Amino acid sequence: MKRIFDSLLLVCFGVAIGVLICEAGLRVFGYPGSDERTGFHLSSAYGDVAADSWIFEAQPRNDELVVNKERVAITKRAGTMRVLVMGDSGTFGVGVGLENSFPSQLRTLASEKHLDVEVVNAGVVGMSTANEYMLYRDRLRQLKPDWIVIGFFMANDINFNLQHFPDLQGHLTVGDQIWRFTRANSSVAHFVDLSKRRFDERLGQALAGQNLALNEGSLVDEDGFSFLNYTLGEIALYRERPSRLAMNAFSATNEILSSFKALADSDGARFAIVLIPTSSRIVNRLLIPDSPRASESLTWANLTEDDLDFSIPTERILETCRKMGTTCIDPTDSFRKAGYEETMLPGDDHPSTRGHEILARSLSTALKF
Repeated sequence: MKRIFDSLLLVCFGVAIGVLICEAGLRVFGYPGSDERTGFHLSSAYGDVAADSWIFEAQPRNDELVVNKERVAITKRAGTMRVLVMGDSGTFGVGVGLENSFPSQLRTLASEKHLDVEVVNAGVVGMSTANEYMLYRDRLRQLKPDWIVIGFFMANDINFNLQHFPDLQGHLTVGDQIWRFTRANSSVAHFVDLSKRRFDERLGQALAGQNLALNEGSLVDEDGFSFLNYTLGEIALYRERPSRLAMNAFSATNEILSSFKALADSDGARFAIVLIPTSSRIVNRLLIPDSPRASESLTWANLTEDDLDFSIPTERILETCRKMGTTCIDPTDSFRKAGYEETMLPGDDHPSTRGHEILARSLSTALKF
């Protein structure tokens, strides 16, 4: 028995030594994303860099930042209006490319009018509004934009924001707290977490055609709607009688947007939100193109489309904008007028090039250029 104990003790000692060597190696030689853990002091509001490192793609180089492979001078030219557009896949231009995204088309519109306007597309696939807030607060703030524009993707931004508010989720286990602390203070844990996130992202892309979602077993409301599932999370927000978790998601989004607006005000930047409508909102019926069996979700939840109101999420964001005194652009009517087939990608809930054109023109009008 003593021999077994001694062997186990020796193994544990060897593992501990191995971890310490790895920790020292990672701290000395670094690894992709290590600067996000060690290079910036971040407040704990909405999350932390150790937990969300994978979203930070803008890397500083001397007097410029590289944002979505574009070099942006930190010090802007005199007389230039700088418009910083932040968002997720709907802003980045998934399905149409960066060159056809609405920030790029907004830049073209300004150029055609011979205006000295610089438009920076800081959209990152997979972001929530809270992620965008952190990215601005801790990296892009130094660009000193004249306008901060949020491309608000109505398909999932509201429900995904709930991830950053453990108190509103109703649970945060001791294990969760220990892991967050370890990840924030250990290069090994941070490296493992980054690797897992990248693997999850690739796996999620591989499973996309099967309509499967990672971690969709968490953040489930009392009616079985998972807020981390693209389809179920979107449907949950359309309900005329929203669940407690849906109301919490709206509350979380309100708080994030209010904080973002306050930060913009303190920096002397004007703040605007452009809503990127869902297919369901455009056609006013349940239509989630990349989830053709979405209607089955209603059946097992004992719901029908009569229990849904596709304007609810939009109206709530517009109400938030009114309370904040913020410019908010809702181009839904323009999408409808141009036609669903023309404005949305086939089999996808992202705008087509034509849809991005509508977003750009609506935004140009709102910004008065």
